[in-house]
This record gives sequence, structure tokens and C-alpha cells, in this order.
Amino acid sequence: MRSPGDHEPDEPRVRAASGGAGAARPARLAGVAAAALLCASLGGCAVNAGSAASDRFDAAMAGVEGVVLADARISNDLPFSGSGSLVLWLDPDAERDDLVAAVDRALAFDAGPGVNVRSVIVGFGEGEVSPLDGGFEQGVSVEFPRETSADEVVDQVIAFDGDPDLSWLDATFREIDLAVAEGADACAVIARVQQALGVADVEKIDAWSPDDGSIDPATCSGGR
Repeated sequence: MRSPGDHEPDEPRVRAASGGAGAARPARLAGVAAAALLCASLGGCAVNAGSAASDRFDAAMAGVEGVVLADARISNDLPFSGSGSLVLWLDPDAERDDLVAAVDRALAFDAGPGVNVRSVIVGFGEGEVSPLDGGFEQGVSVEFPRETSADEVVDQVIAFDGDPDLSWLDATFREIDLAVAEGADACAVIARVQQALGVADVEKIDAWSPDDGSIDPATCSGGR
């Protein structure tokens, strides 16, 4: 199983124009020059726009009640542009109102011109290696589109974290990794998680149970 943060935004694919690579290069350079000129006229544009947006997100979420860790995963696709996701780790002991306010702040974050933030990944836990036992401390982690309401995000993360049949969940980029609690009906848990996250959007599911080990959802009744 992977841990959150392993998902990196897709690398941009560059295709040469019909005139070949040599013909594409001047057009690309002209585009970069035009972007540089526009940014210079507007002011406040960073060459590494993705990194700059990541730094501003980390600063914007620092000290916010209910937030354990904020970690933007935004790449520098081209000069003055970037894309990726925002990662927000929440305190499982915080008040619900504080969690909603924190998620709302993250969802409303303005990454700046040229930066495309596709989603916000929200979870309970430290999001870092624990200094106590070297293990990865995590409860749940779910990716949400930017248009999702903060209330819906918090309610779903709380529901998953409090599910007695689910001991671990990482659902990002339309892929689900989950660990089923001992004694639970693995196929029922998988189906419930699929439905909650939107079956049509799920492309891959990796499931594990302490009773059965690795589980292929295709072997479940109605599985894919």
C-alpha cells in the first residue's frame, strides 16, 4: 500500500508541432516570453509558480485551529505555471466547527495566476513519520474536488475515520487503498467505500484484510 503524498501530478507531455521539434521551439519560447511580459506588467508573478503557491498555502494554513500539517503538492509545469493538489492533515481531537473552517480556508485558497489546483486531499493524522516508533501515523485520507463544500468534506472524513469496519483508507486520484478491520465483511466494506466516493469515478481498488490478506474486489459479488 502506498502512503499519502506518493501521488505526484502527471508530468506535462509536450508534443512537437507539425513542423517538427525545431518549429515547435520558437513558438514555445515566444509563449514563455509573452507570459514573462504579462507577469512583468501585472506584477507579483513567480517564475516557479507552483513552488510559490505551495509556500503561500503552507503559510496560509500555519497556526490554523484544527490543522496538524498543510502540504501543497504543486509542480512547476512551465515558467509561470503549475498544477497539483493541496494536502491538509487535521487534528482528530479538534472541534467540528474548527475542522470545517480549516477545510473551507483550504478550499478557498487562491493559488495565483497560471496555477491549477485540481483538488484538496484531507485526512486525519500526522502525515509524517512518527518519531516514537518510526511508523506512519494516519487514519484516513480522501481527495475532494475543489467545488466540494467544507461541510461535506469533514462529514465524510469523520464518517470514514469512525467506521468500525475500516482501519485505514487512502483514496486519491480515483484510486482507493484500504485496510479492513479484523472480523469485518471485506466485500461489504469495499462496496460501501466505493459508493460513498462515487463508483463511477473509482478506477482501481487495493484492499487488505487481517483475516484474508490481499483482496481482489472482482471476486466480490458485483465487484469490478
